[in-house]
Amino acid sequence: MKKILEHYGFSKEEAMAFGDGDNDLQMLDAVGLPIAMGNATQAVKDACIYTTHSVSTDGIRHALKHFGVLQ
Repeated sequence: MKKILEHYGFSKEEAMAFGDGDNDLQMLDAVGLPIAMGNATQAVKDACIYTTHSVSTDGIRHALKHFGVLQ
């Protein structure tokens, strides 16, 4: 994630990531807006600043609307 941000010239604070499993913890730590899916493990939810709906109920779309990325 850090390499991707560097490549495109984004700061950590300008990036968001979505995760649900403990394997996502490093990725979530690398962004300024870590978002847990509704079905995420407790460790992921604890590491995030926001928890959205599950994948099966359009959680990503819901979070993008919540943060004003989508209308």
